[in-house]
Amino acid sequence: MSAWMTSEQRYAWQVQLHLRLRMLSGVGFQDFFADVMTRAHRDDFVKTRPLGSLGDRGCDGYLASVGRAFACYGKVDDASPSVPTLLEKMDEDFAKASGHLKGLMKEWHFVHNLLDGTATDATVTKLGEMRQANAGHKFGHFGRAGFEDTIFGLHEADIIALIGMAVTAEETRNMKLKVVAELVDGIMTAVEKAPLDDGLDPKPVPFRKLEFNKIPPHWRHMIRGQMANVPLVEEYFATHPDVERGQKIAATFKARYLALKEQGLAPGDIMENLHQGIVGIGTVTNDRIVAAGAILTFLFDACNIFEDKPEDEPEEAAA
Repeated sequence: MSAWMTSEQRYAWQVQLHLRLRMLSGVGFQDFFADVMTRAHRDDFVKTRPLGSLGDRGCDGYLASVGRAFACYGKVDDASPSVPTLLEKMDEDFAKASGHLKGLMKEWHFVHNLLDGTATDATVTKLGEMRQANAGHKFGHFGRAGFEDTIFGLHEADIIALIGMAVTAEETRNMKLKVVAELVDGIMTAVEKAPLDDGLDPKPVPFRKLEFNKIPPHWRHMIRGQMANVPLVEEYFATHPDVERGQKIAATFKARYLALKEQGLAPGDIMENLHQGIVGIGTVTNDRIVAAGAILTFLFDACNIFEDKPEDEPEEAAA
C-alpha cells in the first residue's frame, strides 16, 4: 500500500475494486487489466488486441522485460464457470502463446476475476500440472490480490482513474434515501415473487458477529460505518406503501445468502455477490455504493444474512 493511503481509503477502494471486477467480463475485463498494467509498467507492457481470424494468439498482454505473457478470463455472470471448459481454455491459450511467441515467452500468467472455489482448480491444480509438463516456462496467476497489489501501489490519480474516488465517511453520513429507494425498486423489479418467511423478524446484532462470521476487514469497516444509516433504511421500509416490501427484500436476500453459502464461498465472496446484487446494473456511483452498503448493513444487522453466534457460546468482551 502506498505511504500516502489511509486504511479507510484502502478499505473503501477494496470494496469498489471488487465490485468493478465482478461487473466486468470478456473484452471489458481484458481492457481493464491492460489499463492497470499500462499505468503500472508504462511502455514495458504491450497491450494486444485480436487480429481478425487470427484472434489474439493466446496472448492478452505481454510484459517485455521479463518475457511474461498474460491470458485473461473474465467471468461472464454469477454462475460458476464450467471447470473443464476453463481448464481446456487455459491449455489452448498457453499452446497458442507458446507457439506464436516462441522464444520471446519466458512466463505465462493466467488473469482472472474468479471466486476462490473455482480459482483454486485453475490457479493451484492446473497451473501445477502445467509447470510439470512445461519445465522451460514459469507459470503464475493474477487474480484479485494481484489487482489490489498493483493498483494500490499506483499514484492517487491513477487509482481514481481506474476505480473512482474512494467513498468517504462524509458521503456515508450523508446517504441519500432517494438512491436507497431506487436500488430497492430495481431489486423488486428483478424479483417476480419472493417467498416470504415469517421467521425473518429483525433481531439485535450479537456481539462480535463480524468476527464470528470471519467478515474481511474492508467489509467490517463498511458495516461499522453504515450502522448509523440502518434506522433510515428501517424507516423507509416501515413507511413504504407496500407494507411487505421489507419482508420481501429480506426473504430474497436470505435465500441468496443461503444459496451462496451452500456453494462453499468464503464470507468476503458472499458479501461481494450480495453487494453487486444490490448495486444492480446501472452506472456505479459513490451514491449507489453508499446506498447499497446501507441496505446490506440493514440485512446484516437484522440477521437476514450471516449467522448469529450460537447461544451456548459465551460472549467475549469487545476488542
